Amino acid sequence: MEALQHLAADVFFLGVTGVDPEHGLTTGEIDDAVAKRAIASRCTETVVLASEEKIGVAPRYPVLPLDAVSAIVTDPLDANPLAAELEARYDFPRP
Repeated sequence: MEALQHLAADVFFLGVTGVDPEHGLTTGEIDDAVAKRAIASRCTETVVLASEEKIGVAPRYPVLPLDAVSAIVTDPLDANPLAAELEARYDFPRP
């Protein structure tokens, strides 16, 4: 954690195990959640990478609320209907 306090970056590409409209961005490991929050706090923008199987899933440990990220990158061919809901609700354009 001490090393993360000295980190600075323009963009952080955040990987999570869950992207849910109600629970936000989540992961299954508490240490992972803590480290990712620390990194995001040191970056100008945070971009989430979300594959179809992660959308609508909410593992136990919160990472960030959805409104704390700049964008969510999804596959435009994903059939998960929550991807369109996330786009409409949070104004995240799908590629």
